[in-house]
Amino acid sequence: RSLESSSERVDSKAVIEGLRNFYKSKPYIYHELSYRLYQDMTATTPSSIESGLYIKKGESQYSLLSSLESLTTKAYTLSVDNEDKIIMISNHVAIPPSGPMVSLDHWIDPKSTLSVKSISDRWNALLIVMPEGEVEEAIITYDLKTFQPVKIVLNYRRSIQLTSDENSPNVQPRLEIEYVKTSFEEQEAERLVMSTYVYGSGDHWRLTSRYNGYELITNIHELTDQD
Repeated sequence: RSLESSSERVDSKAVIEGLRNFYKSKPYIYHELSYRLYQDMTATTPSSIESGLYIKKGESQYSLLSSLESLTTKAYTLSVDNEDKIIMISNHVAIPPSGPMVSLDHWIDPKSTLSVKSISDRWNALLIVMPEGEVEEAIITYDLKTFQPVKIVLNYRRSIQLTSDENSPNVQPRLEIEYVKTSFEEQEAERLVMSTYVYGSGDHWRLTSRYNGYELITNIHELTDQD
């Protein structure tokens, strides 16, 4: 459905703050996500479909997309590649922590054009047009009352090949991220615990038995004993 003009002016900065506060105010958030990649802005059939998870509890955040997992705690970031069987642990000196909406305004270019459009009596959409960078336009659809995200559409600026075939055409892809399920119950909470993956401290880490056969890469620039 095409975006309709909003009947009243909505402050885009207030929307960003509302999205950020949605994630800050909930003790536990569990998202099941669908990632649909299209060849361009007009394509109706996805080139690929992937499922993912996003879980947040306090300062800990977990994400899953295909075979890649990532856990960020107060002190560490843990990356798991289940295809290549590699686990990397870093502290935040090596890799700064990040979040989906908490740092939303950090990746928006100050020169970007922001506007808010009405979708329905339940949903609005925040439109972000960026003058440079990988993403040309982002559209974040959210619940009017709660600011819970419903869908994110990213229209990419650069032309790329979507397949490994060197003869495949260059396209400007569109990525649609749909929030299939959101729960505030502590589902799959074990994914947010460091001891699910590794045990130890400082620069002395070992993989748990579940990950026997994986390679552990330590990328800690400054030692810390925090978990």
